[in-house]
Amino acid sequence: GLDEMQGKIDRFIADHWIKHVGCFNCPRRCMDLINAPGIGYDVVMCTPYKAFSTMVWNTDPALLWEAVRFCNNYGMDTLEAGGAIAYLMHLYHLGLVTKADTDGLDLTECNREVLMTMLEKTVRREGVGELLAGGTVGMEKALGAEAAKYAIHTKGMFPHGYQMHQNPGASLLQA
Repeated sequence: GLDEMQGKIDRFIADHWIKHVGCFNCPRRCMDLINAPGIGYDVVMCTPYKAFSTMVWNTDPALLWEAVRFCNNYGMDTLEAGGAIAYLMHLYHLGLVTKADTDGLDLTECNREVLMTMLEKTVRREGVGELLAGGTVGMEKALGAEAAKYAIHTKGMFPHGYQMHQNPGASLLQA
């Protein structure tokens, strides 16, 4: 469950963590500078932990890190990418999307083939990637009224998993 995944993420960070960094004027300093052998050296902020773990039913922290590195290398927003993939996976579970819509990918569970293939196709806007590149709003429009019932977004963007009431400036950034 969630506790098990959090434990795996905590162990991964402990094994590969270099230091905490943060956005300008943010009290959280929630970004981790990490170097994972075989995957690489990069910064991950708080939102990809959600975007590429529990949202997409991924229990492998190394895959989470690989997805973050991929998005960073291609200039993709990790939260939007993870949110679009999670939305598509949810629609697949509901039967509103089939393997025919996902270029033959079985979205019943997350694994390296599923997650990295969807990210690669998104970058190329190829097949299912064209759909994913539109984000949640583009997907709800393309997939119709029934799928739109399950879309989650705020002003067209996938919502962050936290709120910062103690810091009005950061709260306004998220609004």
